[in-house]
Amino acid sequence: MRIPPASMAFTLLLGFLVALPSFGIDMSLPALTAMGAALGVAAGHLAIWLAIGVAIGVAIGSSFRRKGIDCSECAARHREHETRNQRQLSQER
Repeated sequence: MRIPPASMAFTLLLGFLVALPSFGIDMSLPALTAMGAALGVAAGHLAIWLAIGVAIGVAIGSSFRRKGIDCSECAARHREHETRNQRQLSQER
């Protein structure tokens, strides 16, 4: 099954996929203190380890971030597009 990219169904699917991780995090937050208590970890230590985990995740994630445009033709088109946008913005003012 193929969903056309310009359809409302595609937009809703992307919105759902983007919201899903945040929903999972929000649903597990109330259980963090109970999990810490079950594992015998103090609430302060749980917060510290959670912060360390987030920092490690951010560091790993940022190492995979998108680099600059490699293709010279793509870079030229990007510059043309940016120039055209700047001209349109200046004309609107």
